[in-house]
Amino acid sequence: MLNMKFVILIVVVGLLSLGCVSPQQTSEQPNMTEQLQNMTPESEEQIVSPSQPQETQPQETLQPEQPPIQQPKNITVWLVDYSITPKNVSIGVGGTVSFVHYQSSGNPVFVLVSDEGLWQPQRMDYGDIFSYTFTQKGVYHFHVEGFEKIMSGTIVVT
Repeated sequence: MLNMKFVILIVVVGLLSLGCVSPQQTSEQPNMTEQLQNMTPESEEQIVSPSQPQETQPQETLQPEQPPIQQPKNITVWLVDYSITPKNVSIGVGGTVSFVHYQSSGNPVFVLVSDEGLWQPQRMDYGDIFSYTFTQKGVYHFHVEGFEKIMSGTIVVT
């Protein structure tokens, strides 16, 4: 048992000593000093002497390109619980807003009106959907007839 421990100790010491020894340098491999001495700059402008102050020119600050803001193309506006959700929306030109009548209690009939007259007043029963595609930039307002104070909203088209 003692001989086995001795053999293991010799093997471990031998392996450790192999890792600490560096290989002999051959004449084909130049040492670091020779490599530095053989280096030549591509142009003299790269060499800056400490006694000569170097002129610094202001550099342009490059701003990362920001992707254009993508406005949603289709938005759903819910008419439910005698309210409109969402009340205010933003879309891009060519975007479509779909109004969904989802007021089941009391089974009311809503009439959706564009304040700017973009569409004819739309009579909507429960489950009806009315969609409108906006083709021009602007701020547009809408409301549900008879519930103007609680059921109105704004659409911003950019």
